[in-house]
Order: sequence, then C-alpha cells, then structure tokens
Amino acid sequence: MEKVKYGLNIIKKDARGLTLVELLAVFVILAIVGTIISIAVSNLIENTKKDAHIANALNIISAAKIYDAINGYKDIDEMLKAKVLINESYLEPLIDPWTKEEYDNEAEVYRGKVGATNQITYLISNFDGENCDIDEVTGISEDDLLQQGRDLCG
Repeated sequence: MEKVKYGLNIIKKDARGLTLVELLAVFVILAIVGTIISIAVSNLIENTKKDAHIANALNIISAAKIYDAINGYKDIDEMLKAKVLINESYLEPLIDPWTKEEYDNEAEVYRGKVGATNQITYLISNFDGENCDIDEVTGISEDDLLQQGRDLCG
C-alpha cells in the first residue's frame, strides 16, 4: 500500500497538464469523427425518407385493391387516381417526407391484366416526391416497389 501512495505522490507532483499541441490533436480528431458521424446520419435520414415515399406508394396500391374489392372489378384496365381514393375515404392524405406537406395527389394506379397471367396487376405512376419520382409512363408494380425499394429513387 505504501508503494501505491508513493506512486500517486509522484504523479501529483508531475501534473503539468496537456500541451497546446496535444489539445489541438484532440480537437482535430473530434472534428474528423464528428464529420464522419454527420455524413452517416444525413445518409440515414435521406434513406428513411426514400423508404417512407415507397411505403406511401404501396399504401396507394393497397387502397386501390380495397377499392376494387369493395366496388367490384368493373373498371379494370383503367386508371384510378389517388384523389378518388382519398375523397372516398379509402386512403388518408399522404405526407411527402421531404416537404412535410401533402402530396399533390396526381398519382394514378393502373389495374389490369398485364402479360400472359390472368392475375390483375397494379401499377402506380405519377407519384412524385421531392427527391424521388415514380413517374414512369408504364408505372411501377407492387413487386418492383417491394424488391427495389429506395433504389427506385435514384
């Protein structure tokens, strides 16, 4: 125990603190780490917004499926506008994750038989966000939205 007290006394007598160069090195390291963290967080936020936009597109397709299930499939091979789904309470107004405002609701869902299968396919088009446009003329299918996700945003 005596040796420990002797060692502590030596450290106390030699307590000069940090030099200016050592403090500067610590600040530089902290600045580098802070920059890396801020870049990572900003990328995470952007990816989350893209994911929210894709989820909104999937919600529109789901609302169109409910609309067709309730009203019958009489208007197949036609476009169903998101405005109709909102006005008839099949869909709540959706918020653009970038602007925090409602979308312009120009999105359309094509419902029809595409290809050789006899199944009804739902394609969404004209669904534009601040940094993610789903405006292909032919539309994007639900499967593509699920498989490609935020990669569709470019």
